[in-house]
Amino acid sequence: MATNISRAVWLIAVLCPALAAADGKSASTPACKERVDDKGEKSATIAHGVPAVFQVLRIDRTQVSGQRTPSSNFTLYANGAWSFAQKHKKDRTGCLPPASVQKIRTELAAADWITKHADIKCSAISETVTEYRVDGKVVLERRMCDGLILNAKTEKSLNDAVKTMNTLTKQTP
Repeated sequence: MATNISRAVWLIAVLCPALAAADGKSASTPACKERVDDKGEKSATIAHGVPAVFQVLRIDRTQVSGQRTPSSNFTLYANGAWSFAQKHKKDRTGCLPPASVQKIRTELAAADWITKHADIKCSAISETVTEYRVDGKVVLERRMCDGLILNAKTEKSLNDAVKTMNTLTKQTP
C-alpha cells in the first residue's frame, strides 16, 4: 500500500488544480488512460499524470483485532480510473468506461442509505470492518453480525458497485 507521505503528495497534486478552478467548483477531470509496462501489466495513468479529483466510490476493509490495520482499499474515480491496494500484494489500477462510471454514480446517488436493525442478530465479534464512501462521504460501515438491513434500492446499488469492483479486481465476494 502507498505510504502516508506518497498519499500526502498525491493529495496536493489532486487538490491544487481543483482549488484553482476558475468557476469555484471543480477542475475538469482528465481522461483515464491505460498503459502497459515492460512485463505486459496494465495500469492506469491520466492526462498530465494527475489523478482524478473526485472519488466516486471507496471501499476500505480494515482488520480491527487490536489496532485498526487496513487490509484492502478500492477506489473508483470520476474519470473512470480505479485503484486496488491489498495488504501484502501488488497494487493494481485500471480504467472503467465512462458509461459504467455514470451508471454506478447514478445508482449510488439514488440510494438513500437508510438502514434498520434486525430484531435478532448473532453475537460474534467481527475482526473486519468494511467502510463504504460515496463522493467522499462515509455512507455505511459493515461488520459481521451488525444486524443492519438495507432497503432494496440501496442494497441493489451497493451490490452492483461491489460486483463491478470484484470483476475489476478479480475477487470473489
